[in-house]
Amino acid sequence: MSENSQNPSRSVAKGLAFVAGVGLILMIIALGIGVIGGDQAAGDSLGLLFIVGLALLILGFAGWFSVVQPHKNFDDITVPQYTGHHGDDEH
Repeated sequence: MSENSQNPSRSVAKGLAFVAGVGLILMIIALGIGVIGGDQAAGDSLGLLFIVGLALLILGFAGWFSVVQPHKNFDDITVPQYTGHHGDDEH
């Protein structure tokens, strides 16, 4: 069986992470064009590009957070886990 057929939420989480990444890239591109272009850059279109990127970033992150739910799978380092070594009880 493939990995995606066993756990379909993994592919959904990857897709939502991709959406958030595209949003971040759009925001960086808009900021870069704004810095390089200065006054010559069209402010309205760059603002719209930045807002679309921000919306994709928020949508992707919120969707990823609801699918993955990292707050439920938090690894508490104060609770010792089984390490594979046996205690001194057997000796």
